[in-house]
Amino acid sequence: MMSGFLPFLSRSMIQDAMGTLVKQDVIRKGCHNENPFDKTNWYSFTEYGEYLMRGE
Repeated sequence: MMSGFLPFLSRSMIQDAMGTLVKQDVIRKGCHNENPFDKTNWYSFTEYGEYLMRGE
């Protein structure tokens, strides 16, 4: 889905960027699906990520 919003980035570039943001504790990643075959990941900002987005 991210590649639909950012068509100029390759799939691997998006995966690398999301992985970096998770490692730097800017976003958190979770899988909150009841169906074990649904591999959709969910992302949200951490408090640190919200602080960075506000630019304070």
